[in-house]
Amino acid sequence: MAKEEISSGTIIGNRYLIQTILGQGGLGRTYLAFDVHRFNEPCVLKEFAPLGSGQYDLEKSCDLFKREAEILHCVTHPQIPKFLACFEIQGRLFLVQEFVNGKTYSALLQERQRKNQAFTELEVVKWLIDILPILDYLHERGIIHRDISPDNIMQPEGEQLPVLIDFGVGKLTNGNIVQESGKFGRPNNSYVGKMSFVGKIGYAPIEQISMGKSSPSSDLYSLGVTALVLLTAKDPTALLNQDSLEWEWQKYIRVKDNFAKFISKMTEARPLKRYQSAKEALKDLATHFPDLDTLIQKNNRAKISLSKSQQQLVTAKKEQRKQVLRNNETELKRNTKNSEEDTIILGMSESHSSSKKKNSKLATKFKPQQNGSEFEDTMIVNPAHNELSPIQSLELSSEEPEPKSKSKTLEPEFIKLCHQELAYFIGPMASLIVEETLSYNNSYSPESFVETLAQQVPNVDLRTKFKQRLL
Repeated sequence: MAKEEISSGTIIGNRYLIQTILGQGGLGRTYLAFDVHRFNEPCVLKEFAPLGSGQYDLEKSCDLFKREAEILHCVTHPQIPKFLACFEIQGRLFLVQEFVNGKTYSALLQERQRKNQAFTELEVVKWLIDILPILDYLHERGIIHRDISPDNIMQPEGEQLPVLIDFGVGKLTNGNIVQESGKFGRPNNSYVGKMSFVGKIGYAPIEQISMGKSSPSSDLYSLGVTALVLLTAKDPTALLNQDSLEWEWQKYIRVKDNFAKFISKMTEARPLKRYQSAKEALKDLATHFPDLDTLIQKNNRAKISLSKSQQQLVTAKKEQRKQVLRNNETELKRNTKNSEEDTIILGMSESHSSSKKKNSKLATKFKPQQNGSEFEDTMIVNPAHNELSPIQSLELSSEEPEPKSKSKTLEPEFIKLCHQELAYFIGPMASLIVEETLSYNNSYSPESFVETLAQQVPNVDLRTKFKQRLL
């Protein structure tokens, strides 16, 4: 019976701190863990935890797990996660490997699918040239991966070369496949009895799925199918005719004839019709694309050129927007000046004519209040008499007290509110517009700031609503 999943926060072997589970398969599960003996360095902890096997199969699988660990301990390749340890504790068997910080090609393909894109022919050719040497290295040592798919190939962050992951139990060839010369003998059956049905449907060849047999050509078949999936962004079952069992991928994507022949040979249903080694496949691919390095360089230059063009376009748009901001600010100042000239000077009663002259420049517009008091907005409590006095409120200050909304400094909360409101009217571009508006002039008053942002709202009615919600 399979053991329960290890919970987060558990320390295994006084060394490996479990963070989270990364995956679960028929023969085990993997965890992300921190090695507390190595300054909390991240690693992958694989636990041998087969589901529902008989006692005989369980014992044999356990032996195979240990044997796999011994072989992987001897595997040293820059595109294969490093083997770090293997140990047994409290009846649980663990294998520790290097953690790869990156994305699987399954995740990368999903990102492109969301943009209605797939990998280009040139990208896939380059990718195959980077992957085939890994298989050549493994096959020469008698190791068959048996589960090649977009899920088990990763692109490390900041690195150029992909990495092959998930060398799970039940994926090693058995017996004498590694001879004294280190070369391949005849393909043998992989041990695991009932558990020989490993590999993903659609990716694994028929001899592996139906008979439990695997050879180097089995991995090459899976790699060819993976290449088709990256090219077409289609599931393998959509590329294979379910009645004739023939590939129909060419109705989704057109590639060079030589590459089409190469992929067809990789994905041949009959094992002997496929490439028999990764070295053979790599040599044939290089023959089909002798100018690959030149093509890659041209492609990179095209990307750089496109990037420069995009940057120039962004720069031009920024300058255009800045000019609009300058024009808006000029127009705003002109309107403000005209508005000041048209300001209505509030009249005062005859009994306060001297106060009127003294404080004429303090007079302001007002709106009649519902209670009929014209001076309600300017009344303050006179500290000396503890009473409300509109006239004394004017005489207490030599300058007109500005309303809160007319503060000369923009508070962060107000800027945030403006950003939220602008985003409501024009969408994600609001962030860029607010940022550029502030970078052009950081001494806006709230009114001028709102007025400047409002110019970016194309609809006049919506522009008015935007200003009303903020002023």
